[in-house]
Amino acid sequence: MNAQTELKKSIRKWVPAPLMKAYHGFALRKPKDTPARRQRLRAEALQGTKFPLSRDLLEKLPTLVAHGYPSGNPDLHYQDTDVKTGIACTEAEACLLHHAARLAQPRAAMEIGSYIGWSTVHIAAGLPASSTLTCVDPFLKGGGLHETKDLDAEARFLANIKAGGAQEKVRLAAEKSPQVLDSIAPEGGWDWAFVDGWHMDGQPLKDLIGVLPLITPDAVIFLHDCWGADVRDALSFLLASGWDAHVFDTSNYLTICWKIRPAWMDEYISLGSQPEYVNGVAQARKIFHGLADASLQAIKEAYVQPVAEFVR
Repeated sequence: MNAQTELKKSIRKWVPAPLMKAYHGFALRKPKDTPARRQRLRAEALQGTKFPLSRDLLEKLPTLVAHGYPSGNPDLHYQDTDVKTGIACTEAEACLLHHAARLAQPRAAMEIGSYIGWSTVHIAAGLPASSTLTCVDPFLKGGGLHETKDLDAEARFLANIKAGGAQEKVRLAAEKSPQVLDSIAPEGGWDWAFVDGWHMDGQPLKDLIGVLPLITPDAVIFLHDCWGADVRDALSFLLASGWDAHVFDTSNYLTICWKIRPAWMDEYISLGSQPEYVNGVAQARKIFHGLADASLQAIKEAYVQPVAEFVR
């Protein structure tokens, strides 16, 4: 028996650890979408949502149900029963976005990748009455860059925005980013941004490069799902361009970035350090994903020259 055949046999015999095996089984199976299953997942979402703001908003969005954790770090995520092209952030991440809007009091905020509006209504709830939140999402059927438009997804987003009481603040651009950004940017630029669009094909970096010329010098930028390679590339670009960042120990590593440190930053970071926000598994895996403080500093130093050449 040659070495290649032996290797194939050993791979076939490999059995993952029990917990890993259970997780992979859950992730790979495709359960039937039945009314009973929807009811069960809705109950899981309502029972598992603990923060008062998130619980109040969830009760107003009746098609939002529980979803498994895509990053592998345990926490309750949400998905629409009908619009399954995305997965919404956790309640901890949504509340951190809300508090950032509340503390920053931005004049003009923006969000790339709004899905069905879960994060949107949290952000809008923290904004001053005079602020606007520009949401950029083409609502594509398959979630990819070249799919056709899903009118049902757009309608669900608009219905949720109204149900969540955010319709007076939200301005929707149902187009692709970064192509549409120049034409919709407010005078003076955005001073608060959440970049959470398509996470593959280098799109996070493309979105970021599209946003940077259209924000104020003191703006903050949020990234989400920094466990993904393409999102980490976008974060690396920011770090090497003179920005600083703090990665929260949430399931999907919500990250706030700034070039001028806001006066409210210490208070904000302390909010994310409270026990109810801490995800121990995510904290332990930060080093693996290159998101620990020492890793961020190393990225900042290593990428300065390549980025300088890129933008020259």
